[in-house]
Amino acid sequence: MAAKEAASGRWSLLVSLIYFSANLVFGAACNIIGPTLPNLARNVNITDTGMSQVLLTSGSGALVGSFAGGYTVDRVRGHLVLGSAMFVVAVTCFFFPVARELDVLDLVACFQGMAFTVIQCVTNTLLAWVHGEASLGPWLNLVNAAFGVGGVLAPSLLSMLGMDSYRAIAGASLLVGGACLLTESPIDPEARPGMPQRAARKVEEAGSEALLSPEAVGDSREETDPEDPARNKAEREGEEGGVSPACTAAAVFPVPAERHIPWDIVMAVLFLGFLTVGRPSQLLKSLRH
Repeated sequence: MAAKEAASGRWSLLVSLIYFSANLVFGAACNIIGPTLPNLARNVNITDTGMSQVLLTSGSGALVGSFAGGYTVDRVRGHLVLGSAMFVVAVTCFFFPVARELDVLDLVACFQGMAFTVIQCVTNTLLAWVHGEASLGPWLNLVNAAFGVGGVLAPSLLSMLGMDSYRAIAGASLLVGGACLLTESPIDPEARPGMPQRAARKVEEAGSEALLSPEAVGDSREETDPEDPARNKAEREGEEGGVSPACTAAAVFPVPAERHIPWDIVMAVLFLGFLTVGRPSQLLKSLRH
């Protein structure tokens, strides 16, 4: 038992350090864009003010990522989602300094914005699953402080390496993403073993409804069946023990979760398409003229 608890403690510390590193890289990648905006503008032959369009698409991608992160972490293994987001950050950091077209830069910024919010959402969720409410506060503060540390280190890294700092951040992101994929992912403690996490909450709700239903608790006003005394005795014993056939059936054969369309993600994707294809900045310029 002691060895098992020690192994669990080492695993909790390991995954917490991975989440710390992910937010550290996230902070560096996010805060290195600002100082390099003049260089990026020269690469795509636009003015510095024209780079506002790139920041707009990055923000719209972050909006989509905030919905997608919460939607996928409850349905896919958490470390797979986090590792994929870190690989996306690595790819976008590689393409940022080599992009020579504004459309390419917009696309890169959009995917990077999505990856940023996915990292933030997933790491906070997984931390809550690992440490629980009792010890979550200090770890949550420490991991989110890593973003600020990365933001402080980004200008220093840029002064030493120049535009090659993007590649350094890409390499660090690949290392963290690989560590995520090679480490066991935490699961929602409220989910039942062998059951998809998205169905666990539905089963809990179904169980609660079954316990509160008249079939589960029994109706004391229901007349007994004089022709079947054995059945009446079994029902009375079930009521006294707090267990009923309806409750047992609901626990053993839970009602599957209803499928629904994630309208929040659909609306976010449509909004992203408007920002990317509609080019609001160009529309505003045309209205001015």
